[in-house]
Order: sequence, then C-alpha cells, then structure tokens
Amino acid sequence: MLYANGMHNRAEPFYRRAFEIARRDLGPDHSDALSSLNNLANCFDAQGRHADAESFHRDALDIKRRVLGPDHPDTLGSINNLAACIQAQGRHREAETLYRQALEGMHRVLGPEHPDTLSGVNNLASCISERGRCNLAEPLYREALQARQRVLGPDHPDTLISVNSLANCIDSLGRHVEAEPLYRQALGGKKRVLGPDHPRTLNALYDLALCVDNQGRLDEAEPLYRQAIESGQRMLGPDHTIVGDAMYNLGHMLASRGRTQEAKTLFLDARGVYERTYGPEHEETLNVAMRAAQL
Repeated sequence: MLYANGMHNRAEPFYRRAFEIARRDLGPDHSDALSSLNNLANCFDAQGRHADAESFHRDALDIKRRVLGPDHPDTLGSINNLAACIQAQGRHREAETLYRQALEGMHRVLGPEHPDTLSGVNNLASCISERGRCNLAEPLYREALQARQRVLGPDHPDTLISVNSLANCIDSLGRHVEAEPLYRQALGGKKRVLGPDHPRTLNALYDLALCVDNQGRLDEAEPLYRQAIESGQRMLGPDHTIVGDAMYNLGHMLASRGRTQEAKTLFLDARGVYERTYGPEHEETLNVAMRAAQL
C-alpha cells in the first residue's frame, strides 16, 4: 500500500525485511525470495537510487535465468527491469541492447499484444528517444499507444504512460504545441485514475511545466514547477531526481527573467540533490554548479 501510494522511502524497510526473511527461511532461489528481491530493487529505482538498485536487479536476473530459464516471462521481465535501471543512469546503449533482447523474447513467448510486450515496445522507444533518435522512437510510441488503447482501454495506467511518452517524444522534436494537449490528457487521466499524489501524476505535471516553459509561457510554467517541487519533496523525498530537475529548470527560467538571486538559490538546491543522488563529479552536478557560479 505504501509503495502503491508513492511512499517509497517508507515502504523500503518493509521490502527489505520481507526479502531478508524469505531468503533466510526459504532460500535465495525460492519464488517468494525472488519476488521480494525484485520489489526491493524497484523500490530503490522509485526513489531514484538506481546504482543501489542495479545490483539487486542483476542478482534477480542471474537467479531467474538459472532457475526458470532464459525465456521464462519472469526472466524477460527482469531483463526489462535491469534495462530500465541502466537507462536511468544514462547508459543508453547498454540499456537498448537489453530492451531489444527482452522485447524479442516477449514477442516470441507472450505475443505482440500482451501487456508486457507493449510495455517492452514503449520502453525501447523511450531508450531510443533518450539517445536523440526521437524520429525513430515516435512510430514505436504510436504503436504502443494504439495497441494499449485497444487492448487495455483509454484510462488504463499503462495507456496513460503511452500518452505521456508520445508527448515527450513529440516535445523533444520541438513540436511543443502538438505535445501540450497530450500532456494535459495524461495529467488529467493520471489524476483521475491514480490520484493527484501519485509519482506518475507528478511526472506528468513536471512534463507539462517544461512544455509550457518551452513555449515561452513563463507565468504559467512557474506555478507548475513550484507545485512539482513541493509535491516531489513531500511524496518522493527531498533528494529525488525529479525534485532536482524541477529546481534546475525553474532556476533557468527565473534567470532568464532577471530574478538572479532566486535562480541561484534554486541552482544550489538542485546541486545538493544531484550531489547526494549522483555524486559530486556527475555531469548533472557539475553543470548546475557552473550555472550557479555564473550568476
């Protein structure tokens, strides 16, 4: 319940305890121990602690390959989870290889319209998009969205993810006006289906703020950024990457309007988030430190 409601830091000790008990009483290869291990890894990912999560994802995948076989749906799901974790750390080439491996197996084992296969299509598109190949990702996003609308319905959480993902892709191609109604559709659906305090709703809010900002409507973007910062700190904790990203982009927007002291404070706050999450030498940390020093 805590995890489902976005309270990942509070859920972590329960997942950790469940894993320790299952591993001790049932053995590391038992299905309950594997499920607990996977839950713990996903909990780390949800908090933005991807480096911590990666070792757990690799352990789960190694065990599933040995116990269940390389083509078991759970093994393919673990490949997909590991790819997502690696992608979140910026290692897109490595992640894309894993996504393609998982998707090929899902097509063969589960079929092209299975929900897990459609998630695989969307995830591969996301990775391709983040590598700057949005023109190649767009048809994959549209394929996943159309199939999810048909198979799952327009208000299913996975369908709403596809709406948001397609908006991200179109936005990245500079088609901000076309992307905005998709962001608003995703945000409205997530508020209605998941609730206003769900992490996916927060992601949609942040994406909308960035899209509005990119269109130069700064008076509209500022309260959206501030809402994303406040909600992110409350729901996900002060060191989640989306909090740092919203601080950075709001700071950039305020600097462009001459509000330099407010902008510098936000840049320094974002640097603190990135230092604690990525480390002091990470590209994101160094970039925001440089922006603060320029003011």
